[in-house]
Amino acid sequence: MSHTVAAAKRKSGESVRKPAHPSIHPDEIDAFLRTVRSLFGIDLSSYRRSSLSRRLFRRIRLAGGSSLAEYLDILAANPAEREHLSRLLTIPVTEFFRDSKVFDCIEKEILPPLLLDGGLDGGNGRELRTWCPGCASGEEAYSLAVSLERALPAGFRREKIRLFATDVDERSVDRARRGWFGADRVRALPPEVIGTFFHPSGRGYVVDERIRRFIRFGRHDLLKDSPIGHLDLLLCRNVLIYFEREQQERVIARLASAVRPGGFIAFGSSEALAVPSAFGLEPFDPALRIYRKAG
Repeated sequence: MSHTVAAAKRKSGESVRKPAHPSIHPDEIDAFLRTVRSLFGIDLSSYRRSSLSRRLFRRIRLAGGSSLAEYLDILAANPAEREHLSRLLTIPVTEFFRDSKVFDCIEKEILPPLLLDGGLDGGNGRELRTWCPGCASGEEAYSLAVSLERALPAGFRREKIRLFATDVDERSVDRARRGWFGADRVRALPPEVIGTFFHPSGRGYVVDERIRRFIRFGRHDLLKDSPIGHLDLLLCRNVLIYFEREQQERVIARLASAVRPGGFIAFGSSEALAVPSAFGLEPFDPALRIYRKAG
């Protein structure tokens, strides 16, 4: 677009849109991924091509390249850029109590009967085991911990709670483990939640110690590592969207096998299961993408 045309559009009030990024042909991406895996040991082959294409193009521009071939040269010369590429799909959007109706359901309908089921009464019964894979910077895990705290019956022994939170990216796990969040990350929370479960710290807030004690953070790769087992509740939300269909089904099957009969799995809003029974699951609240293990 010429400067004259652009100026005319601005004068008339018509917006001047930036051009959309050019599409990268799937064959080009596959060839690129094979080369990257061979040369640098970075395997992104399991990720959905549409999401990968968008993020890859942004990464190429940020690195100063204009094509996949040019980006390969940048990767060969710059170890820091190889680190950026390996983390390309490990920074999902997250926030406290994302999709609040899901957490309302968990806190009011799912946790109370679980906490009273099968010896989960704070006595000598078994543990309550929950897991948040793909925890990123920790907001979802801490949200679940707050819901647990509010749902605990009087006298329940907190040491009977096991809340595991994992991510494939070690730096995200370290950040989540610290439990510190900038003021902008907690601004949307109700004042009573901030006042009860957070403490001012510098230019942000730190999660209260009694909530942090619920959680065990660690690194875990959903595609490669064995799942944490004997779970009562599993929150794997907005993680599967990054995987191709074959990997999605494999991960769902492994996660479902980790949940005890009568336990629950919650997926993201765009991650509905077409045939839950294929994984031994039955709908609990289909609108919220919450399923129950059959049996």
